[in-house]
Amino acid sequence: MPLRDKNILENKVKTNSGFKKFKKILLRTIMWLVVFLLFLAISLQIPFVQTWIAQYATDKLNESFGTHISIDKVGITVFGGVKMKGVLILDHHNDTLVSVETVRTNLLSFRNIGKNKFQFGKLNAHALNFHMKTYKGENSSNFDVFVRALDNGKPGDGSFRLTADDIYVAGGHFRLTNENAVTHRVLDFKKLSGQVQNFLIKGPEITADIRKLSLLDHRGLFVENLTAGFSYTRTHITLNKAELKTSESELMGDISLAYTKEHMKDFINLVPFDFDVTRATVSSNELNLFYPEFGKNQKYYLSTHLTGPLNNFVLHDLKLLDDKHSEIIGTVNFQHLFDKKGPGFYMDANFSRVTSQYANLRGIMPRILGKSLPEVLERFGKIDLVGHVVLTKEDLKTKMYVMSQLGEARADLDIKGYNLPDDAVYTGSIDLEGFNLGAITDAKNVGVATLHADVDGKGFRKESLNTVVKSSVSGFVYNGYNYKDVTVDGRFRWPYFKGRLNSNDPNLRMSFDGLVDMSQRTNNYDFHAQVDYADLALLKIMKKDSISIFKGDLLFEASGNNINDIAGTLQISRLSYQNSRDSYFFEDFFVSSSFDANNERTISINSQDIIEGRVTGKFDVNEVSKIFQNGLGSLYTNYTPFKIKKGQYLDYDFTIYNKIIDILFPDIVVSKDTRLHGKVQGDNNEFVLAFNSPNIDAAGNIFNNVKIDVNNKNPLYNTYISVDSMRVKNYKVSDFSLLNITQ
Repeated sequence: MPLRDKNILENKVKTNSGFKKFKKILLRTIMWLVVFLLFLAISLQIPFVQTWIAQYATDKLNESFGTHISIDKVGITVFGGVKMKGVLILDHHNDTLVSVETVRTNLLSFRNIGKNKFQFGKLNAHALNFHMKTYKGENSSNFDVFVRALDNGKPGDGSFRLTADDIYVAGGHFRLTNENAVTHRVLDFKKLSGQVQNFLIKGPEITADIRKLSLLDHRGLFVENLTAGFSYTRTHITLNKAELKTSESELMGDISLAYTKEHMKDFINLVPFDFDVTRATVSSNELNLFYPEFGKNQKYYLSTHLTGPLNNFVLHDLKLLDDKHSEIIGTVNFQHLFDKKGPGFYMDANFSRVTSQYANLRGIMPRILGKSLPEVLERFGKIDLVGHVVLTKEDLKTKMYVMSQLGEARADLDIKGYNLPDDAVYTGSIDLEGFNLGAITDAKNVGVATLHADVDGKGFRKESLNTVVKSSVSGFVYNGYNYKDVTVDGRFRWPYFKGRLNSNDPNLRMSFDGLVDMSQRTNNYDFHAQVDYADLALLKIMKKDSISIFKGDLLFEASGNNINDIAGTLQISRLSYQNSRDSYFFEDFFVSSSFDANNERTISINSQDIIEGRVTGKFDVNEVSKIFQNGLGSLYTNYTPFKIKKGQYLDYDFTIYNKIIDILFPDIVVSKDTRLHGKVQGDNNEFVLAFNSPNIDAAGNIFNNVKIDVNNKNPLYNTYISVDSMRVKNYKVSDFSLLNITQ
């Protein structure tokens, strides 16, 4: 065999021998590796080993980053499955930050744990307790401090990450508190259960997709289901496309909170919300858990865009309906809803439309407002309201238009203390259009009014009313007549008026200037009234005649509460009166009433056109006719007198002129210097009357020199009548006399 071939053969033998040796070594290595893995797997299944590994890992973690993490028991599989019991993370004050009874999960990358990246697939947490807390005097929460420790620990690369594809929580509890805030407890959710996907903690930031979550708020509201895209940073919390459902309410929208560390110290006053409510059905029963000022069993259907902190938020583009068909549309700013002290409730609203009734409106509004609504609004029936309203617990400023079943009204008012009807102070203007004032005032003779009024005064009740009014009245129905074109400028204090009134109504042209004061123990009157034209028939003051036109200039100055005690003077100048029979003119008419020290009254009348004379005595005007009837009736033995007050008497002496007789008795004409005088005693029925007239024409019957004497106490005769001559139809009589004696 050639030497060359021999060498080749030897080399092949050596190569085969080396390959077999390498193969043997490889097989042994694999076998030992499998044995090691089996040993490792078996060892890792031993609770003692697993717990030792967990404690070793947490000790290293705590040593490296200054954290306080402990785990009671750990179970790990070679495929990355992990089960932990008794997980506890303490904060920098050694108080609980996170605790979990049981956690089941699987680690997707062991290698990344060393890089502060925890990647989990599915994670189940039972009895999870997460308390995010900011301690007194600190600016960062315990969670921020914990994350900074992992980010900026001794290596300090700021790379902490925790992810989970799916998290299932049962029996959880989340709290957010801030000891620097006015109210320490910000959020407190118990009975947390549900599913969260795509969970990520990136440094101090948290994002997640909440697929299903139920919870119990510390106020007592149980949320059956919440879904949203959740995000938390040091300056924002957002819930995108949130859908929330409770036993009585449902809500859809986007929620965002923007804040700083300083804001969190006063959460309700400084942390602004941006809450776009797409659609919501809200129960007043559940709303009362947060703000207990609403009625029971109310349902509100609404959409709005809420901005601002809880104690000063604005409802933009509010559209609210209730189950009784009330409707509120507009933009409303609420302030101080959650203040225990301070100025209290505040509302600034621009209403595009409010449609409701009094009872429904009280139910919709918070009790603090509903109780303040005056009951008189119930008479308005259904109302439609548009305008601007600024409302507090005590004050109201409004510029609005109201259409109701009573009519239309516009108000531009500023009212201080509107809920104190006796002390309320107000200024502004009111316009009424076809408004039924009678329905408001319970005055049957008052009807519809159309007017403009500027007011400046105090008090809503008639007993406390004290206001200056400047008003122009386009229409005002009183006693069935619609007065038009009337102006009023004066002060009202019920029952008091001092000022001016002018009427240019076609049937009442007059002016009034003066005082009517019935607010004191004794009423006072001091006014001047110029009546240029008054059609008393069309005004429905005179109903017995189709024509009744009055003109005159009146001056009245008097005091008294009724016709029996009034004292003063009434002067009427250039008085004229027209009825269906004739027209009458009187130059002057003067009446005075006075009382002496013995309370004896004297009424004097002075008018050369009507009557002149006086009455003196003590008498009740309402019983004068009965006193005279009793006196005349005493002439007859079978007469039964009226019962009258004791101590009444009067003496009278009048000169009567024809014009007054013509008005009262149009078929009778008396001559000048006709005189009537006498006296009446009510207690003993004494009756004395003397009548003298030079001439009387009664429906064409002529009587000359008529004398009538009546004296029921005269022992000779009771009645004496004499007439010099008379013409009665076809008869003429001279020297007629008649005596009557009652036995």
